[in-house]
Amino acid sequence: MPLRRPLLATCSCVAFSSLTLSAVVHADETPAPEPVWELAPLEVTAQHRSEKAQDVPISLKVFEQADVEEQGLKTLSDALNRTANVWLRSDTGSIGFANITIRGLGNQGGAMAGGDQAIGVYVDDVFMGAQTAMNPLLGDVARVEVLRGPQGTLYGRNTLGGAINLHTNTPEPETEAKVEGSIGSHALYDLKAMANGALFKGRDATVSARINAVQGGQGTTVKNSLDDDVGDTDQTGARAQTRLTTETLDAVISADYLDQDGHPWALAPFADAPKRKVAYVNPFEYEVQNFGVSANARLRLGSLTLQSITAWRGSDSRLDGGDWSASDALQQGYDRRQRQLSQELRLMSPDDARWRWVSGLFFFHNKEDETNYYGHRRGGSALWGMFRNGEREVSNSTVTTNSQAAFGDVTYGLTPWLDITAGARLTHDHKSTDYTHVSQIGMAPSQTLDDEIDAFDASPKVSLILKPDQDLRFYATVSRGYKSGGFNRQFVPTTKLDFKPEHAWNYELGSKGRLFDGRLDVAGTLFYTDWKNQQVTSWHGTYNDIANVPHSRSYGAELEVEAHLTRALTLGGQFGWTEATFVDFPSPSASLSSGDGLRQPNAPRFTWGVNAQVRQPVAEGLEVTARADYTHRSTYYYDITNTLKEPGYGLLDLRAGLGGDRWTLSAFVRNATDERYRVQAISYMNEAMAIAGEGRVIGLEGSLAF
Repeated sequence: MPLRRPLLATCSCVAFSSLTLSAVVHADETPAPEPVWELAPLEVTAQHRSEKAQDVPISLKVFEQADVEEQGLKTLSDALNRTANVWLRSDTGSIGFANITIRGLGNQGGAMAGGDQAIGVYVDDVFMGAQTAMNPLLGDVARVEVLRGPQGTLYGRNTLGGAINLHTNTPEPETEAKVEGSIGSHALYDLKAMANGALFKGRDATVSARINAVQGGQGTTVKNSLDDDVGDTDQTGARAQTRLTTETLDAVISADYLDQDGHPWALAPFADAPKRKVAYVNPFEYEVQNFGVSANARLRLGSLTLQSITAWRGSDSRLDGGDWSASDALQQGYDRRQRQLSQELRLMSPDDARWRWVSGLFFFHNKEDETNYYGHRRGGSALWGMFRNGEREVSNSTVTTNSQAAFGDVTYGLTPWLDITAGARLTHDHKSTDYTHVSQIGMAPSQTLDDEIDAFDASPKVSLILKPDQDLRFYATVSRGYKSGGFNRQFVPTTKLDFKPEHAWNYELGSKGRLFDGRLDVAGTLFYTDWKNQQVTSWHGTYNDIANVPHSRSYGAELEVEAHLTRALTLGGQFGWTEATFVDFPSPSASLSSGDGLRQPNAPRFTWGVNAQVRQPVAEGLEVTARADYTHRSTYYYDITNTLKEPGYGLLDLRAGLGGDRWTLSAFVRNATDERYRVQAISYMNEAMAIAGEGRVIGLEGSLAF
């Protein structure tokens, strides 16, 4: 029985491939000009300069715009969950709240308890400082780059486990427009619109603009028998960009806004959660607004390029609900306000120089105000004879961060077949906090505290790149990552608020090849990561806090393959292996004296997937497409004590459609086998609780370009 759904998924992929072969045979019956079969080379900016992906000494996964559209990827989580050794957990009903893990390194929920993220997310080179902005929508995206392993040299603080670059399409002088829409089961709907064109065309300068808008939402596959259903979400957003181009200047000014709301945290008893049924009143309500403006300018100074990235961003979020029971007595939640200002300057050499280098300065200011509360809902029934009249615990905190960094990275061609890369980043962080807690129940002492921390970090990197021929690369990299320290900010039981920064050294061997005249791309990596003072989050019934673990470790491998077998058929797959454990972890809980050897949360030992896609012309200007994706995660744990265990599961997604020069129409099925699984679990009031993953969703989508 446990093998039924993986076998069904595998059989579906095999059957799908068989159908594509018949399409290939049909294609060969009609003589046609022989097209180029090879895979298009990938151009990336993972090292802040344009270069081929195979020349970058980083374990790298890239999704281009065509990949996003052909695979039906809607959010960053859709892309990351098809990447080896990477996982973005986004709870149903709250797309914006996300926790990313790469090779077992993640923030373990820490950013919501008072820490920063361990994976840096960048949109058009702008760092997303709010955790509620770490799962952006992928509308009108040009490219997503996933960098595995510490990226402290070029990306700096809070890229301990890796970095993710999302690049949107920039304005162009050509006039174009596009509308997209989808509908599906469980009240799924999604509408998108884009308009682009020139505002001014002169002899020496061009001004172009691009506008995107999105409106969408989805009901739930989780039913609530006592109140409103839970797990639904809605979002409305827009992005506007203006671009000025001259012979020496390319500048883009961008503004964006995204409003999301829903009913998240559809918790049920752990064993019952996969049934997708709950029974409680006062379900959680969630609201978040993310917004910002930025200016990204590149100025040619002779053979050099100067780039300036200036950004201001904000995030307002609110979460409020009960205690997942039939009682209306309890109320808990938070209100959060985040504002950030960042400035980065980069000076870069020509991309084709023998000495290829980038140097820069980075400044970052961030302020977060947060209120956490837990207690009696005013007007609700009394609870346990002691919670009444709106009595509750309230924690108020303000955390201010100021960070400055200087960095440099240089690649030198020692010989035509051997390059060496070396770089370093120096960072200074200053954080301060004001914390006040008012207790009416006795969960934590009433107190007013203030604290501050200073930290200095040096994050170097060295790589050797061997190039035996133009299509094959081998590399060895040593790099260091840094995640800043911080403060606990809710229901703190002592006068100690702060926790230490964490650091990780990464050792990596990799190879990348483009074989058989460009029809096969293969990339493989071996890695070993050793990190100190890991920040872990512990649940204490009704609140959580962060503490440092002296020593942790992760090692493993990645393999990714894409093969263009015929004019019509492409096959691909990925495999990830991670052994992420605690090495020195004293007293992880009151009942456990040592956590040495326990596995890291949200870190399956194996992640793998296979896919098959066919693109077959059937008439002039008409093409049939079909695709199957199967992804699998082995057993993993949700908590640091390895008591909340999720058995392995696999998800099968199917798509098929028609397309012309300016239109597409597709049918899709997500989780085609209706696999039942969980996406989050906690221990609440000494009871294991969990959230169900999304069930089967069937829908139609189409697009029309003008």
